[in-house]
Amino acid sequence: MRYRRQTGAYHALCLLAACALALPAAAAQADEERAEPEAPPEAVAVELGTGQVLFTPRIDGEAVTVTLSCADGTYVQREYEGVAAVSLQIVSEEGQPVADGRCKYEVLVHPFVDHEVLRAAEEAGDFATVERLSRIEQERMEIVTGLFEVAGGAIRANP
Repeated sequence: MRYRRQTGAYHALCLLAACALALPAAAAQADEERAEPEAPPEAVAVELGTGQVLFTPRIDGEAVTVTLSCADGTYVQREYEGVAAVSLQIVSEEGQPVADGRCKYEVLVHPFVDHEVLRAAEEAGDFATVERLSRIEQERMEIVTGLFEVAGGAIRANP
């Protein structure tokens, strides 16, 4: 009888030790599961250069629209077919250098759209389909915005 009590106590002690050893591993696994997933890279890489900004889309699309507005009132908006890198000179529409101050950019990468289906829906007066396709296009559009500073003609990241 005494042997059974000692064996039972031994088993209980072994079970307790196994649980104590397993707890840190279980906690570490729970922490890993709770960790936030890594954010995907920006849809557009932005490189600031001397007198220009280079926008390089990292995703596929049909077109890129770049909008630039600066503190001195300069406003430029251009659309480019495809998604090749776009180099934008930091000058006004008149070709004058942008005055010192902050500038804001917005880059939209337009997704591929089946224009034949869209045109056929418009011609048929199927406005529900046109609306649905337009909404899908807007939902899939990638938008990247940011600021930079112009000082003495040099462009630098916004502090």
